Parts: sequence; C-alpha cells; structure tokens
Amino acid sequence: MAKIETENEFQTLFHLFYLAVLSVFATLLLLVVMMFGTSGWLGLAIILSVISCWIVHFVKPGSQTQRLYYYVIISILGLVVYGCQPNSLTDVPLVICLFIIMLSPAQKISMIYMVALTYPACVLWHLFVLHTIESESDGLLLSRIGLGIVSLIAAIIISRFFLRKQMADRQMQENTESRLDFERQENERFLANVSHELRTPINVVNGMSEIILRRELDSGMREDVQVIQNAGKRLFMQVSDILDYSELMTGNFIISEENYEPLSMINDAVMNVMWHKMPPHLDFAIDIQPDIPKVLCGDVDKIRKIIIALTDNAMKFTEDGGAYLYISKRDEAYGINLNIDIWDTGCGISEEERRHLFSTFYKGDSGIERRTGGLGLGLAIVHGMVTAMGGFLSIDSKPQIGTHVHVTIPQKVQNKQKSISVKNAQKFKIACYFNKEKYTRVEVAEYYYRMIANIRNELGMPIAEADSFEQLKEILAGNEITHVFVARWEYELDKQYFEQIGENYHVIVFVDAQFTLPESSKVNILKKPVYMLSVVNILNATAPGASVQLKKEERTMYNAKALVVDDDNMNLTVAKGILKMYGIEADTCFCGELALEKCMLIDYDIVFMDYMMPAMNGIETMHRIRELRKGFYEDIPIVVLTANAVSGAREMFYEEGFDEFLSKPIELSEMSRVLRKTLKRGTEIDE
Repeated sequence: MAKIETENEFQTLFHLFYLAVLSVFATLLLLVVMMFGTSGWLGLAIILSVISCWIVHFVKPGSQTQRLYYYVIISILGLVVYGCQPNSLTDVPLVICLFIIMLSPAQKISMIYMVALTYPACVLWHLFVLHTIESESDGLLLSRIGLGIVSLIAAIIISRFFLRKQMADRQMQENTESRLDFERQENERFLANVSHELRTPINVVNGMSEIILRRELDSGMREDVQVIQNAGKRLFMQVSDILDYSELMTGNFIISEENYEPLSMINDAVMNVMWHKMPPHLDFAIDIQPDIPKVLCGDVDKIRKIIIALTDNAMKFTEDGGAYLYISKRDEAYGINLNIDIWDTGCGISEEERRHLFSTFYKGDSGIERRTGGLGLGLAIVHGMVTAMGGFLSIDSKPQIGTHVHVTIPQKVQNKQKSISVKNAQKFKIACYFNKEKYTRVEVAEYYYRMIANIRNELGMPIAEADSFEQLKEILAGNEITHVFVARWEYELDKQYFEQIGENYHVIVFVDAQFTLPESSKVNILKKPVYMLSVVNILNATAPGASVQLKKEERTMYNAKALVVDDDNMNLTVAKGILKMYGIEADTCFCGELALEKCMLIDYDIVFMDYMMPAMNGIETMHRIRELRKGFYEDIPIVVLTANAVSGAREMFYEEGFDEFLSKPIELSEMSRVLRKTLKRGTEIDE
C-alpha cells in the first residue's frame, strides 16, 4: 500500500512538472506565431490545447498513462507548429531533445519515438511544402539539419539506455520484494509451527504441575513441583516474547479491534502478577481511575500484554521497595486515551541504556540481568505494540532511584458508563492505618497514600488516615467509622486489639500470600498486591454498620459434559484434569474423525478443538460437527484449543465460526472466563 501511494505521488508530481514545461513552451510558441504573423486561430488553438491539458489533469479522466499520452500528443502538435515555421527547422531538434529527456522517467519508449518522429515530419514539410531545403541550399543549413538528426538519435539512444536500466532495476526490486514477501510468508508459517511445537510441551509442564499442586503433597514435593511450574511459566513468557518480537521485525504484527471491558482486561493482567507469585518482600499497588468507560474498542490482547510486560519488568528489576501501577484515561474527540503509568523503586535506567531500549534487545546491567533472567525484549516489544496502535511511550528514570514508564493508547468508547462505583459511598466512614516509618523506601508509602487519595477523591468516600496506633484510636473514638484498613505489620503490633474492634467494625488486613488467620478471627484479609478493585469489591460486599462476614474465594462448578479433541495425549490429559476442577466430565479423542463419531453418539455441552491436527484440522472438524444430527451442534459452543499464538489468530478463528478462543498453555483464569461465557453455572464451592 505504501509503495502504491509513493508511486502515485511521483506520477502526480511528474505530470505537474511536464505540464509546467509544456505551458512555458506554449507561451514561447505563441510569441513565435505572432512574430511570423500566422492566423489568429492557430494562437487560439495553442491556448485552448494547454488549458485542456490542465483540465484533464485536475478532472482526471482515464488512467494516468492515458492522460500522459494526451499531454504528449498536444506536445507533438505544438512541436509540429513550431518546427514548420520558416526559420525554426534547425532549432526544433533542441526542443524535441528536451521533451525526450523529460519523458524518460515515464518509462514509455513509445512516447519517446512519437516525439522523435516530429523532426522528420518537419523536415519533409520544409522540403516539399515550404521548399526551405533545396539542392542549392548552403552547406551550413544542411550540416545543422544533420547535427539535429544526430542529436535526436543520440538522445534516443541515451534515453533507451537509462530506460532499460530503470526497467531492469525495477524488475530487480520487484523480484526482491516478491522474494521478501515469500520469506515473510514462510517466516509466518515458521512462527506458527514454532508456537505450536514449543508451546505444546510447555502446556504439558504447566498444566500437569497445576494438577499435581491441587493434590495433597508434603512440603518438599510441593516446593519441587512449584519450581517446575515456575520454570515452565518463565519459558512460556520467553517463547511469547520471541514470537511477538519476530512479528514486529517482519511486519506480520496485526492490530485488531473488538469491544472489551477494560476492568476485566486489567483484572486478567493483575491475576497474572498474582499467579506468578510476587516476591513477598516487595510491595505492589494497583490503582484504577473509576470513570474509565465500561466498554472500549481496541486490541485487548495487546493491551493486556503491555500491562503484564511493564509490571513484570518493574518487579524484575526492583530488589527493594516496590511498584505502583495506575491506569487512567483522558477524554478525546475520538474516544479516550488509555493511560498506563507504572512507577518502581528499582535499579533505574541510564540515559545511555534508554537510547538502546527500543531498537534492539539490550541488557544494561549484566549482573542484575543474570540474576533476573530474561531476553531483554520486554520494553522493545511494548514500544512496538504501542506504536502499532497509534500510541506513544515515554520513560523517566534515574539510576538507583527508580523508573516511571508512561504509555498512552487511543481507544474508541462503546459504553460511557463508569467501570467502578460504590453504592452509597457517602455512608462509608473509613480509617486507614499505615505506618510510613516501616518502609525502607519512602516511595512505597507514597504509592499507598496516592491510592487512598484516589479512592477518596474519585469515589467520594470519607477516609481518615492514621500513621500511628494512637492516632488510629483517636479516629475510632471521635468518628462513626464503618471500615478499618491496616497492613499486616500494623495488625501484628496488637492482634488482640484488632480482633476486639473486629466485632464492631469491618477490619480488613492486607497480607502476603502465606499469611493465614485462625477460624475464630473477627477480621478479614486481602492478599497482596493491594488492588483497588479488590478494595471496592470488599466495600460493596459490606454494608456500612452491618456485621457481614465476607465470602471466601469461590470456584464455579458446572453440570456439563465436554469433548476435548487434540492430537497430543499429554494435552488431552492436562485439559481433562483442568476441566475436572470445574466438575466437568470430559471425553477425549486424538483426531477429527473420532470426534465426529463421538458427536454422532453423545450429546456434549461444549467441545474443545485443537487446530493443528493431521488429516482433518480443527476448522474442518468444527464445520463438520456443526452439520451433524440435523444441526444439533449449531448452538453448542465449540472452543478452539490451540498453541498458535501468532498475531491475528483469534480473529481468524472467530471468522471461521468458533465460539471462543483458548490458547495453550491453558491458564485457569482463561478457562474460567471461557466457561462462564459459554456454559450455565452450577454450584459455587470454596477454593
């Protein structure tokens, strides 16, 4: 597309230049005609001819080549008029050579021949009509005519040489582009195969380790399995980074648009942080502007990856303190700018390192990179994604102090309703107790207090802040408090006190993943990272003044029967084990033909279909299943289960007729999302 636009721009400029020269020539020709006293109709014809050329240029009838032929014909008529004047025979070759040179970039040899033939026509006119050339003509006239003929022949030869060279260069360029296009297609197929071949065994490692961790294990065995699972997840992230970076470099990166709920997308990204077990000694606060529209339109998968990559990068290079993620918006005429800001107290990035970040995968500090691992592709991929979506990225960083990354991505708005709200916000009276002095990095305390300020200002909730135990007691004594938020360190200063006030207030303690409370405890806990949505959910679940015990985390159970189709036995085992966690009985088979046989005999509530299978692939199998038993499976959800994570795959599968898309390795959060969307719920059980 860019090449076509460049070619059209060149042709337009060439036509303008040619018409400008033609207009100058017509003006001079008009003066010559007037000097020789030729009839007025000829001068009028010259003027009208040039005007017609300009009209054709602006009206643009026919193709560009057809219009250029019209300009050349007008030029030839002008040259004939000029060359047929009594004293112009020896001058016209110079003008013809000028037009031949001008026509060379058009790469039309026929036009050059047409213009060159003008001179022989003029010579014949002078010889037989004007009798300017006679046997008694002096040698100077004949020599000038001969020089004109030689000049024209030389101009034609030179033009043909450069024209052929241009055509050869153009053919070479087209061959090169064709070869590059073929290589890009081969690379795309290679990426799909790499994605499938590498992600399939990773799926087995991650899925089986998750299934094993759900069993009763001794502490040593559990730690060993967790090491295997963490290694699998790390490998999965690195393979994904390689694929994304390769797509960016080869121009195969596809940006899609679909309606999505930003809160759900942000939650999935945050769950990824929790899933990978954030280091317990680090703090992480996730804040969201409540009036982000409920439904946006954009590439939700790319934005989710950006948030995960920025978060992972911030935590990876932070050894002390923590990070703060704030997602907000700014209204624009086209919708909103979705802003993603993340601050950390990590090692920072020097000016020299920032110059290399977006061009190649670059490792600034080899020491810390060895400790953290990774390929160094994170920010390069984020920059490529953001740029492809029409946004921009900026970095403000100071070595050994920290880094602030700001990302802005334009998004369309489909539903302006606010994403976050609290019912009867004014009725809540909240006390927050966080001792700033306990933090080794003062920035961490600022992160939490910034979140508190946003909840107060944007949700309109009265919040009293205490940074000492005595100040908290004063607040509770002088105000009608409904909720008390404290951190684990503050809670453990006087557990008995907080358990006592837990009988009258909702006491919520922010704790790390390993912290537990006895069954008799009167307080509730929220696991880190401190997440604004978790805070809002706990507030919405507890009416002010009411003694309500919060529900534990729940998992939805489904009364359903599923069919899983995959050509890899271990993938079948993993999928069957994960579905069992949701109470779903699953049959399995390893090819499309067997899937058709099973669907003919059994009524399934949902089908999970692998894409890359021998003989009959997933798409063909899905279409064949839809046609079985007089359309019984037309409304049954069929989910593509694939390791093909190349950009644009999701849209392709939706267009083919799949109801949902589930990528390998299977994440429990994604499986939960797919099941919630496609199946009716059964019962809720505690995790």
